[in-house]
Amino acid sequence: MIDGLEISEIKFSDLKVDNEKNRLDSEFYLKKYINAYSLVKAKKNSRIVDLYSTFTDFHSNGSYEVIAQHFKLLDERDYAYMVRTTDLEKENYIDSVKYVTKSTYEFLSKSKVFGGELLINKIGSPGRTFLMPKLNIPVSLGMNLFLLRIKNNENISEELIYLFFNSEIGKNIIERKINGTVPLTIDKEAIKSLYVPLFSKDFLNIVKSLIAEKNDCSKNAQGLYLESEKILEESLCIKQSSNDIVSIKSLSESFNISGRLDAEYYQPKYEQYEEIIKNNKLGFTIIKKEFDLITKKCDRSLEQYPYIEIGDINVSTGVATSNIIMTEALPDNAKIMTKVNDVLVSTVRPNRGAVSILEEDDLLVSGAFTVLREKGNYPKEVLLVILRSELYRDWLLKYNVGTSYPVIKDDDILNLPLPILDETLNKEISDKVQESFRLRKKTKKLLDIAVRAVEMAIETDEETAIAWLKEQGV
Repeated sequence: MIDGLEISEIKFSDLKVDNEKNRLDSEFYLKKYINAYSLVKAKKNSRIVDLYSTFTDFHSNGSYEVIAQHFKLLDERDYAYMVRTTDLEKENYIDSVKYVTKSTYEFLSKSKVFGGELLINKIGSPGRTFLMPKLNIPVSLGMNLFLLRIKNNENISEELIYLFFNSEIGKNIIERKINGTVPLTIDKEAIKSLYVPLFSKDFLNIVKSLIAEKNDCSKNAQGLYLESEKILEESLCIKQSSNDIVSIKSLSESFNISGRLDAEYYQPKYEQYEEIIKNNKLGFTIIKKEFDLITKKCDRSLEQYPYIEIGDINVSTGVATSNIIMTEALPDNAKIMTKVNDVLVSTVRPNRGAVSILEEDDLLVSGAFTVLREKGNYPKEVLLVILRSELYRDWLLKYNVGTSYPVIKDDDILNLPLPILDETLNKEISDKVQESFRLRKKTKKLLDIAVRAVEMAIETDEETAIAWLKEQGV
């Protein structure tokens, strides 16, 4: 037999089992899908179609033509927030989000979101499942999401289905029903047909309490970070902006110094930003005086590396997540070896604020980061908050070069001025950022534990899963 070849033997009588679309392609009968299905069917189970009280989407409100007459999507804050996949992925429901008017919200009455629902991607990463937080504001469902509410049931809940669909078993149950090639999609009938395990009331309550604790940690982490931003803003009056739209410069004041002739570089607001920092009451310094630039190249002598690229930075939380990549599969731009506590600053689209403090040692990172290492006088946590602030993210646009793929240079980051803060503020900001990161790690750990407990209950039994949870101290 050819090495790596996988063969599944299916009885003719079983071809229609869990196969509402009568598929005969080999992909549908991969062993991982059949094994996942068998594990769930071996337990007490139910299909989604028999569990939901509401199953809806944006297009449930009418035809494209009818919706278009009533639909108005806005970038600025308005009556209702429209939740999208990108917001759910970043866990950021404030920055760069979309809104709709009150009349649009009321027209889209069949897809109102109240919090606690399951939201499932239709396209792009179809089947990816989120648990909608309670935001205590009017929320409308985005265009490429399904919404599920589950009937009152002592054996299942939105929280448990969320954990199941984020487990390896659950992902395989969903992946089996994905259709198409480019783009991949999943439809309503496929979602309805999915099998989920049912659990005891006791196990359900334990898992729900884990999710509640995770949500509290996430909320507190975000609150602490916002407090650190507020401290900085109040210290520097950092929200000031210029209303001037014209800047007049002589050649000696412009091109002869910067080599730039584009209008973007000389916008008056950038001068105002610089004035704010340089007029700081305790003075200013520059990044290269306080941090070393790390350029150590990877020798690629190992079989694999924990690797971070731009997309692995959560722009909402500042958390970096590494992925193990085989050396032969690494991109050409995987270049720099780092240490724990190094600061990563994205040189691609820096206005997104993809800045992070590394929490692991010996990571390989993309050459699209400027990597900075603390010298000891200026806290890395304060640098993080500064570079992720609205002022600095906008200011970095000044240094963009290129059109289709604009980037900034290491030197432009190294020469940025930094405000000098008193020790009390430095400590207050640093403490809040450190605690925020600690709570973020706890949030992830709680989620991982809850997912593993659900997997264990399916693979073995609930008693084994509950005993394991006690060993984890939860």
